[in-house]
Amino acid sequence: MSKNTLTTAAVASTCGQSKEHAQEGYDFTFTIIIPHRGIPQLLRRCVDSIPERDDTQIIVVDDNSPDGDRYPELYPFLHRKNLEYYPTHEGRGAGYARNVGLDHARGKWLLFADADDFFTYCLGEMLDKYKDSEVDMVVFNCNSCDCTYYTPSERSSVHNRMVALAKTDTKEAERQLRYLFREPWARLVKHDMVLRHGIRFDETPKNNDVTFAYLVGHYAQPVAVEPRAIYVVTFRSDSLSFGHPSAEKYMADIDVYSRRETFMKSHGVKGQRRMLFHYHALSVLLTRRDWSLFRQGLALAKHYDKSDREIFWNIAWWLCRRTREKVTSVLSRFFRAPR
Repeated sequence: MSKNTLTTAAVASTCGQSKEHAQEGYDFTFTIIIPHRGIPQLLRRCVDSIPERDDTQIIVVDDNSPDGDRYPELYPFLHRKNLEYYPTHEGRGAGYARNVGLDHARGKWLLFADADDFFTYCLGEMLDKYKDSEVDMVVFNCNSCDCTYYTPSERSSVHNRMVALAKTDTKEAERQLRYLFREPWARLVKHDMVLRHGIRFDETPKNNDVTFAYLVGHYAQPVAVEPRAIYVVTFRSDSLSFGHPSAEKYMADIDVYSRRETFMKSHGVKGQRRMLFHYHALSVLLTRRDWSLFRQGLALAKHYDKSDREIFWNIAWWLCRRTREKVTSVLSRFFRAPR
């Protein structure tokens, strides 16, 4: 990791100013990929927030929406210049939709958005600033709000702290943005790097973007951090991120994060304790006494060369953490700090 460095925004934006507006082999400078399912009005808000530019390709991949095949005739905004619409019928989720988008991407830079989110007014300015940068990834600040009422939300708070940390602790900010920032949005990623390392999204019912996020974070050389916010992530109670847990989602947690832990260990990446969510999923199944699902999850974790001892102690750690949080919550009702 020592050869990977965090680059300041000022340096990153001035690299390679004599380059052509689109790199040889690409038809566009930017490709923006948006997976979508069943929220066309919110999709329109997202698309409308993207400035019309000759150098930007927009790809919308529909994940088996009702009437998805008829969307181009039902929603005229899908006919805007350089927007490509691809309906799919498999219903395999956002990860699959993003991979379809990657298959059709023709831009030097990749940018991702969720259909219920949108971009800020400074997106065009930031695209101009970084279009010729020689870094592999630019991470931006972001805002968050309720999807319907536009009132402030806390969804971006963790990400905002990572970006702010770059001002005071560059090394720690680099580690967090590379390995703890789990979403694909609010970042520009070099298409060449993604192709070179064969990076794709998991096609799982949950956490389909985790693998993509840590792989681009690991291989990007170097990374730039931009304090301006280009993206607004919204809170919507019926979105995939906040849906009710299911057996498939617990298995996805265990699968995705077991693979993540194996990758981090094999590449010598330290400080990953709070990202071991596969053990958290196992601890939840254990406390619920869902023995059948717990055994399935245990077998899946062992598939990734996890020893019984390692699994035992990590589940115990999560159980202690959950107990501590519950006790703290209960006690806080009775013991208030004096005013």
